[in-house]
Amino acid sequence: MKYFDMHDEVYENLAKNGKVSWDGIDSPEKLFDHEVNIALAERIDHYFPRKEGKKAIDFGCGTGTASLYLAKLGFDVKGFDVSPRAIEMANQNKEALGLKAEFKACDLTQLTDLEADFTVDSSLLHCLVDWEHRKNFFELCSDVTFIHTMIEAEDMSEMTDRDYLTFKDGILWSTGPDRWDMEWHDIDGRKMFKHRRISSQKEFLKEVEDNGFEMLEYYLKSHEKSSHTLIGWMKRKS
Repeated sequence: MKYFDMHDEVYENLAKNGKVSWDGIDSPEKLFDHEVNIALAERIDHYFPRKEGKKAIDFGCGTGTASLYLAKLGFDVKGFDVSPRAIEMANQNKEALGLKAEFKACDLTQLTDLEADFTVDSSLLHCLVDWEHRKNFFELCSDVTFIHTMIEAEDMSEMTDRDYLTFKDGILWSTGPDRWDMEWHDIDGRKMFKHRRISSQKEFLKEVEDNGFEMLEYYLKSHEKSSHTLIGWMKRKS
């Protein structure tokens, strides 16, 4: 079991409680008001004044939050997520909204050679902790990519004060039930698994550069006593 496979259990619990997204949204129509779609809407017309016929790929699509918004705009959309349960929910949301999109459950770290005009990071990148997995993410990205990822903040106490979490060396570590067949690590005497990579702004921008991209524009959205969210657009260097 890889450290990100536990997401399937989370989606199963959400579905049992009548939720349609990771964030606990309770109806498909409300997905369009999600913060990732609000952020996309700010600049999508600038980068893609014409959407029809453009191919978009949504990495870490979850239950289709960004995918279905892009489909509504006219993009030809494919969404990928590691969680089969999330993909089931994405297809249910698609049917409820009467939209067209293709969803597939797969391990993104195993994918190669995807073709798209536009790729979206639906809060996937910070779920990829290992550097080789992150490198694969950048290799899969199209020339233009929207980024929505966690960035280290000075005060993340709302997160780190939780008994089951520890933040150390850019990694958010978590405890978990023994039934999870994780790659466990001893972190300060506790059995923990890699949960998120939360880089500093400087480290993240260097990672983007090192992987052959440049940030066209970005800003940080602050959250009280938690990590920042970096929202931006990057382009592959020619």
